[in-house]
Formats: sequence, structure tokens, C-alpha cells
Amino acid sequence: MKLRFNECSAFEQKEIEFDDGINFYITSNKCIQNDIYRFLKRNREKVCVINSELDVNDISNRVYFVNYNEKGMLLRNRKFKSVIDTNSEIVKLLDIQSNVFELKFKQLWHWSYLCSCALGISKGKKILIFPWISSTECSVQSYRINKLFEYAQQNELIVVIPTDSIETLKSNTVYNMKYNIYE
Repeated sequence: MKLRFNECSAFEQKEIEFDDGINFYITSNKCIQNDIYRFLKRNREKVCVINSELDVNDISNRVYFVNYNEKGMLLRNRKFKSVIDTNSEIVKLLDIQSNVFELKFKQLWHWSYLCSCALGISKGKKILIFPWISSTECSVQSYRINKLFEYAQQNELIVVIPTDSIETLKSNTVYNMKYNIYE
């Protein structure tokens, strides 16, 4: 599966195509997740999915914005276990530790990205868009990103991670996996 954006301001009006797996997009735009969110709401006809059964009109229903808090999507004071089956396959495949389930969303810290991804995947989402995160944070998240990569490769999942630099990624285990990098 591939996801193509045409004339999206978040990607500087360039046509860009994301593949299955983890896709790093190098940018200084820290509001890119919100820009993509607004673009999908207004310009569905400029987005297409290639090699998939997904209908272009269904794209917005298949996209999940990781850690995005619009209309209480992530209720910060609810415990993670109250919104996901703690024995689900996705929780096991992503290796989410059992002590995480007792935490509220606002307490998840470094686990918040992976837990939010698990929540999106459990809702049937096939395209995960991360908020902008620094390459240093990507390095901190390398174990979790690698777990997500393994799952994405096996399950036709597209993950877009906007970050600031490829240099930090190159010096870390994140870069050793086969990721797609766009500048």
C-alpha cells in the first residue's frame, strides 16, 4: 500500500508518496500533524491510496493521528486499560509492558506514542501520522519505533514520523532498520 499526497502545504506543495512501514519526513514544521489533519478534512481528492482496497472517500476514516487530542480523542485522565483490551494481540506484538496499563494517558511519557498507536490500530486504522518529534526523541523511542516497524511491515500499515534531522537517526538503531526517509 502507498499513500500519495498532491499539493499539500505540509509537504511544501510537493507530491509525496509514503510506503508501508515507517516513513521519516525531515522537516522543521512542528505543526505538520495539524497541517495534514486540516488538509485531509478539506482536500480529500488530493490524497490517494495505491495498491489497496481503501476507497479515497474512506481515507479520513483510516487515518489515525498519534497523540492528537481533538474532541477528547485521548482523554488524559483515563487509564490506558480503560480504552484498550490489555490482552489484545496488538498490545502483545508491540510489547507494551503491563505496568503501563495502570497509568493515565498524561502519565505515559515515552510510552504515549506506542500506546496511542496501539489504540489507533485496535480501531482498524491503517495510516498513523505522528506529531513532529525531534530526532533526539526518535533515538529515545528507537525500541518502540522498531516494534512498530515490525508490526507495520507485516500488516500493511503506513506510519509517518516527521522529524528534524537524519543525522541523529543515522547514529542510532532506528536507522539500521529499512525505513523510508523523505526530505
